[in-house]
Amino acid sequence: MDEATLTGSWVETTIASLHSKGHRNGGARRAVIELLGRQHCCLTAQEIFDELRADGRRVGTASVYRVLEQLTKEGFVQRIDIGAGTWCFQTIHAGHLDVH
Repeated sequence: MDEATLTGSWVETTIASLHSKGHRNGGARRAVIELLGRQHCCLTAQEIFDELRADGRRVGTASVYRVLEQLTKEGFVQRIDIGAGTWCFQTIHAGHLDVH
């Protein structure tokens, strides 16, 4: 499976899984999921927030943190401690980490 297919599949699978569990498909959730699906490395919550705002997306910091917490709890991203109280978030594809 090529990288673009894997990325698209992760986004679609993540959104469908959350929807099937009764979660609404809110704008902030979709924006964070789509952004993470395009990344090739882990990002901090602040980096995710900054990139979404730079793309013109109107999301709040609290919304980004809530989405990341949910994605971590549901097993779609891994939270990685990078020190000094900072965490980055990395997608998990098909049961393994998407490490580049």
